[in-house]
Amino acid sequence: MKAKRFFQPIVDNLNQLQVKGLIINGYQLKFSFSTLVADNLAAHMIGGFQSSFSSGYFCRRCYIKYVDRNLPILLNKALCRTSIDHDDLIEQIILTPFKSPLMGIIGQSPIQDLIGFHPVMSLPADLMHDYIEGVCPLVMMILLKQASSMRLITYGEI
Repeated sequence: MKAKRFFQPIVDNLNQLQVKGLIINGYQLKFSFSTLVADNLAAHMIGGFQSSFSSGYFCRRCYIKYVDRNLPILLNKALCRTSIDHDDLIEQIILTPFKSPLMGIIGQSPIQDLIGFHPVMSLPADLMHDYIEGVCPLVMMILLKQASSMRLITYGEI
């Protein structure tokens, strides 16, 4: 629980800002927390998810297994993580710690006491790894293949 001890003063200060606000020149500023931006590894550590991306349930958005990562999934068949499911899994881990990791969760978030924070809702996708290195190259390839099949551009011109 070194991470919890490290983050606790930060959590306390952020909670203080959310509860009492800040008064500057007679004006009270109110704060609320919603999002913590991090790369995937840091987000998984902060969220209490497993840190291995090459086995088990590696995604903090859904319950896909690493071995199934390249299989096509229909949107209506995707098993998305919910706050309720996550909280239930955390309870199971607390009651039986030897079961960890459970569905990709290793334990409670070190910042679980931060008002407005929930690992499922407050950790957005990693812009670099999920989009620029993940989705964008696939979309570009599909667009270029389509442009080539429509004879708008040749592979030589690409």
